[in-house]
Amino acid sequence: MRWWHLLKVVWISALVSIGAVVFDASADEIRVVDARGLVRAVKITQGAARIVVTLEPLNGVAAKGECVATNVDGLAAEKRVVISAKSECAFSEVTGGSWQVSVPQGYTWRVRLYE
Repeated sequence: MRWWHLLKVVWISALVSIGAVVFDASADEIRVVDARGLVRAVKITQGAARIVVTLEPLNGVAAKGECVATNVDGLAAEKRVVISAKSECAFSEVTGGSWQVSVPQGYTWRVRLYE
């Protein structure tokens, strides 16, 4: 009976190892925070993602200037993007970690994350 128990333990260990490879823990969490540090969005990705920030008009005036995404963890370079005609800032190739997004003062904004 001991050999059967040993075989069973080896078999279960092999399945767990295969599961660890198949469901690799290389997923990254991307967290977007605002200037006050409040979390605006969180997404689990399997690599780089894209952050799209949409600014709402202020008193009927569309936003101009640029948006800035800063990696709070200090592991990636700051990203600066000019606000498009559609009042959007699209940050591409965003890696895992916490990103603080800054927009022109006074504008409200919403964020979407795409893999």
